[in-house]
Amino acid sequence: MSRIAAWVGLACVALVGATASAAPVGDPRAFVAIDAGTRSVFVGQSFDVTLRIGLEPTLLRDHLVPVFQRAADVPVRVTASDLATGDRDGRSITRIEPFGDVATLGLGDDVVRAARVGSRIVDGRPYAVFELTFRVVVASAGACSFAAPRLEFASATRFDEDLFQGRVPADRVESTVDGEAETVQVLALPRQGVPDTFRGAIGRVTLDVATAVHEAAVGEEFTVSVTLGGDGVSEAAPDAAGSPDWTQFVGFHVRGVLEHREAVTRRFDVTLVPTSTALTAIPALRYASFDPADGGTYVEVASRPVPLTVRAAASGATTVGGAAQADAASERDAGQTRDGVRGVDPAWWVVGGLAVIAFAVVLRSARRVESTADGVGVGQAARLGVGKRTAQAARVELARPPIDAAAERARCDARLGDDAERAVVVYLAASLRVPEAAVHGPDLAERLVHHGVDAALAQRVGDWLRRCIAARYGGPAVPDAAREARTWIADLASALSAARSARSDRA
Repeated sequence: MSRIAAWVGLACVALVGATASAAPVGDPRAFVAIDAGTRSVFVGQSFDVTLRIGLEPTLLRDHLVPVFQRAADVPVRVTASDLATGDRDGRSITRIEPFGDVATLGLGDDVVRAARVGSRIVDGRPYAVFELTFRVVVASAGACSFAAPRLEFASATRFDEDLFQGRVPADRVESTVDGEAETVQVLALPRQGVPDTFRGAIGRVTLDVATAVHEAAVGEEFTVSVTLGGDGVSEAAPDAAGSPDWTQFVGFHVRGVLEHREAVTRRFDVTLVPTSTALTAIPALRYASFDPADGGTYVEVASRPVPLTVRAAASGATTVGGAAQADAASERDAGQTRDGVRGVDPAWWVVGGLAVIAFAVVLRSARRVESTADGVGVGQAARLGVGKRTAQAARVELARPPIDAAAERARCDARLGDDAERAVVVYLAASLRVPEAAVHGPDLAERLVHHGVDAALAQRVGDWLRRCIAARYGGPAVPDAAREARTWIADLASALSAARSARSDRA
């Protein structure tokens, strides 16, 4: 009986040994590690985390076999669950693409490029080292932990030649190597001494303001380029740092801002409109950031004032700058600002909701005219001399049900005695199905042409609106504005009605 027990014990030992050799853990021929490069950072401060893989040269050259079906230069798989790219759990993680000498390997279920960084001696063993780099930004204070990474690979010492499969491992062994976890402490930003121009940028920032314009008239728009640079911009998460406070451009109306994100900078093309001849320069723009160096401190940079001569609006001038003032006037009339809605009577929300419901019912029951709308394509846009975006907008607008032209004219006629310009704007907004502020956009003539208005009439209407706006801000008065407005509305109504009839016939 004791002899049988001995044989059973030996069999168990042999089975355990076979299992260990089939999947050894902690194989000394390879290593994997996470290196954050720092013990602590501030909230919003970017830092690079390196995922490092090491393989013995002989293992890499002679013994590795594919661990999964996808081909890779280095047939291994590394797993680091806490380095998944994207935004989650208050972390923004981006993998930095390597350049120079690279090799592909498995990262989770993907094959990615890793940097070859040469050889390294660890505990007397040489390793060929590969690195993956991730840029991390954490949004809240506390411990930021990264779970231990895992490296998986398969190897063999003997290979057979197969007629169909080629070189086949005869003694394939799968191995797993685990690294160690890494933790970084994320510190909160100081609450005292925060400048009013701090917008969330962490790191050093540079600021530059430039324009090619040195002279402008009241109500005339021009563009200023504002460029933010430095590591507080280039290494930040996409939305970590806000734009400068444009209200610092005192004496100017900010008509619009167009942002360009580049490799290491953020450039803002700001459209400004001067409001007074007393202005002599574009004011300095200030912007603050938190510099984490030497314990961390808030630092504010400022641009230089840009000299500018502002003259009065010339008699009869038709400046496009009036569009900026129209935007501001429309926002005031609607009780809105670009940052939100204020001062709006709750009854308007009810009216707006009912209008949406009514529009949905009309749209469902109205005859669809998509085929006609789709006829306004890129080729026609080129023949009409307008852009592709305007053609796309026209396709949407043409597919909507027709407005009650008579009702709109009556509503606008009631305004003529008080504000002739406003009456035309209201009529155009309803006819073109755009917000009133958009009527003053530079593509007004294009929109009118797309809706069937003669190009000459469209241009005259646009010029008249710009003269009205310039008059509101110091320019010469527009004579007989009410009479001209009535004429414009009548001519536009006739042209738009004819265009709608022609479209209906084609449909």
